[in-house]
Amino acid sequence: MSDSFTLRLQQVLPIPLVGRGANSIWHQNISLSCGRNYQILAPSGTGKSTLIGILNGIRKDYTGEVFLGDENLNKASLDRWVEIRRKFISTVYQDLRLFDQLTAAENISLSGGFEDPAFSKEEVLEWCVSLQIEGKLNEKVGKLSYGQKQRVAILRALNRKYRWLLMDEPFSHLDLDNMRTAFDLIKEQCKVQQAGLIITGLDHRFNQDEFETLEI
Repeated sequence: MSDSFTLRLQQVLPIPLVGRGANSIWHQNISLSCGRNYQILAPSGTGKSTLIGILNGIRKDYTGEVFLGDENLNKASLDRWVEIRRKFISTVYQDLRLFDQLTAAENISLSGGFEDPAFSKEEVLEWCVSLQIEGKLNEKVGKLSYGQKQRVAILRALNRKYRWLLMDEPFSHLDLDNMRTAFDLIKEQCKVQQAGLIITGLDHRFNQDEFETLEI
């Protein structure tokens, strides 16, 4: 894949973690290639969500440098970060960041409105059916269970163009069948978009032939 979308971390260390020992991510020089799949495994409180926040420009409290291709993201302006997130990065946050007052369908459609829709309504509806959320599309998200909200957040993140899909513990409240279905859909759509995939988790290990594992 194009080097212009390689994510590189050079000696990155979150300020709250200063003083802790190095691992396979923090205080290292690593490259994450667009088009490949990565899983970040770590106990709670060791920086998984911080890593996602650093990679999408939400967190600034770290030392070291982050690059997207040859662009030093430490120097990116707020407007530039808005453009990067609009065009290149889609995220499922651990706290989901859905709009509870909107319906599931409205939440899912939000991310598709930045430019020309990446997918047809029929395609997105097929995803909803596969994740067993089609019967909840007209309900306010605030009334859904957390597992249903996670599926809405996943579908919202998929329903746009991106070169990196960042997912922070996206399956924590899904049963095994829904997790497998969601996982297969995510991998399929990343291939369609030739995108890189980064998933954080506590201990679940995906197929090593498909994912490179980094541990914090």
